[in-house]
Amino acid sequence: MGFIVRDEWAVKTRKAYTQLSTVPQYELTEVDLKTAKDAAEEDQEYNRRVGAKPHGSNDPKVLLRQTQLGYCGEIAVCAWFTRITGIQCDWKHEPGNYKARDVLGYQVRTRPKVHYGLNINPHDRPDDIFILCKALRGPQGEPIIYIIGWRTAKDVMENGDKRDSKSEGHFYTIDTVKPLDTLPMTPERLQHEQSDELPF
Repeated sequence: MGFIVRDEWAVKTRKAYTQLSTVPQYELTEVDLKTAKDAAEEDQEYNRRVGAKPHGSNDPKVLLRQTQLGYCGEIAVCAWFTRITGIQCDWKHEPGNYKARDVLGYQVRTRPKVHYGLNINPHDRPDDIFILCKALRGPQGEPIIYIIGWRTAKDVMENGDKRDSKSEGHFYTIDTVKPLDTLPMTPERLQHEQSDELPF
């Protein structure tokens, strides 16, 4: 669980944890952490086998942690959709399928610090809806994913700050996101909620 850090800035201010108490949160289980780690390692092996260079750090160890962190966010969002709809949303992983949307037609972006905003890369599709998550240690050291809000990639590109990136050339970032109760419906989510699956 070393890839989810104790955010000392958040601990010192305490204000950050107060703000986070107003958004949905999901405490990761050991199974979740292992699932994310196994998937990240599958990706790394796939990339090695086909000679692909994924987006992210050039350091394989850092990239592995970044990928694992991202998958933890996707797992948490799945759990949140299950909670609010009563219909089981299972997280699925397919190595190498980087163009697929993450969860029910949404993209999920997970950051490891309270004060980090939503980052959008130049290759992201403008119309995609991104859900921002923060992965942090809770007050007792427990690994928690906080589901913060959403913006479209186009919105961030037009209204966010453009910054340089060693691996991407540049990226766009924005600190403010829209509340989850205004999250637009995607065709994939609509189909899922209208399916014949029974509530669990």
